[in-house]
Amino acid sequence: ALIANQLKVEFTTTIHPSAVIAPCATVSRGSAVLAQATLQTDVFVGDHSIINTSASIDHDCRLGNFVHIAPNATLCGDVHVGEGTHVGAGATVIEHIRIGKWATVGAGSVVIRDVPDFATVVGCPARVIKEHLTDKTKMKAIEHLQSLCNIINSIRQSAGRDSVSELKVEHHLQRDLELDSLELAEMTVLIESKFGVDVFEEGTVTTVRDVLKKLK
Repeated sequence: ALIANQLKVEFTTTIHPSAVIAPCATVSRGSAVLAQATLQTDVFVGDHSIINTSASIDHDCRLGNFVHIAPNATLCGDVHVGEGTHVGAGATVIEHIRIGKWATVGAGSVVIRDVPDFATVVGCPARVIKEHLTDKTKMKAIEHLQSLCNIINSIRQSAGRDSVSELKVEHHLQRDLELDSLELAEMTVLIESKFGVDVFEEGTVTTVRDVLKKLK
């Protein structure tokens, strides 16, 4: 989608003639509503989503971008589905449920409880059988690395040195990043203020990787 925006490509919203869509329902750009699907009052479908054959989306449901509702799946009223989530064929989601982003609801499942981000749920009633912790961990690690980079750069700038353009996990705090003892102490205070963790409290910390391990 980002590349297409840069190239000024227009996405087509496709609605099958047999689909039933309430006048006040919204289907956003690049999305497709297939044969005999039903969208009731005040439904919102985000960009690049698919409402597959004979799927039923009841009143006040909100679907994020890149969502796929598989054939014969049913979302009862006021169900919210996060970005990138797949609801399998024949699944039923009862009213007022919140399904997180990039989750998977197995075919034929009956969802009666909220589903967290990145989770896979199956069964009747649906239960979490897998959480994509690697995805969560990667996102958190990226956020921590960026925060640590900001802290280190603020210290380097205060000392009149250039900022680090790319912080790598293998960087040695003293040898590569040129932080002296006082600056390491300042870094510790700033990290503890942001994360509530004293990274030097236990064990040896010499690299960026060592710091990130303490922030988990």
